[in-house]
Amino acid sequence: MDSGIKMLGSSMTYLKEKLDTASNNVSNLDTPGYKKDTVIGRSFGTVLSDALESRITKGYNLGQFYNKPGVYVDEVYTDFIQGAMEQTEDPWDVAIQGDGFFTIDTDIGPLYKRSMSMRKDLAGFLVTDTGDRVLGQNGPIFIGDSDFNIEQNGTISLDGQPVDRLNVVDFGNREGMQKAENGAFTGGGGMVQATGAVMQGFLESSNVELSEEMTNLIEISNKFTTNQKLIQMLDGINNISSNRLGKV
Repeated sequence: MDSGIKMLGSSMTYLKEKLDTASNNVSNLDTPGYKKDTVIGRSFGTVLSDALESRITKGYNLGQFYNKPGVYVDEVYTDFIQGAMEQTEDPWDVAIQGDGFFTIDTDIGPLYKRSMSMRKDLAGFLVTDTGDRVLGQNGPIFIGDSDFNIEQNGTISLDGQPVDRLNVVDFGNREGMQKAENGAFTGGGGMVQATGAVMQGFLESSNVELSEEMTNLIEISNKFTTNQKLIQMLDGINNISSNRLGKV
């Protein structure tokens, strides 16, 4: 295959990943606690440079890189910067101002959320809006028919009496956290004490900037379309060259 087509093809794969990521960010604009993703790319030159250095120190095989020009997806980075705090005045809404995550019990194990709208299940336990039980330091939190209040340190009081404390945690290695559904995450590495404050009657907005993402979508779409046209043009030139050689 022509090296120019290879380079454009790898760039299109990279651009498609960026396009899908930006589209997903926009679709989660209104998801409380959602954290935007950014695609980080690496050029062939950077990959080759790293490989050369690695070969010197570790005897690395460079053969896999020789026929791979272009840009490649290095990682999809999640930005955990705080979203805006929106006051709802609904006691069932909670968010964390600062660092930390709520712990919820799901069918696939514990997941972690920055913000959530809660309700009470038929058994009288606090659950998320998707029905997963919210965990305190003593396990699932039973509230029954009592009025409840949540302090900034996570302490839950029923009819004025403390009964449990929300299990708010944080992770020293957030890069290990993977996204689940509805703004939740799997755990990262190195669980540490959370320093954030629990805010009852608030939700944390996503940290997606709509204008920024829409600009990204337009730019990426234009680049993708340009690459498509260039590939078609190069393919046409190759076909013409092949036909002329065949007639010689």
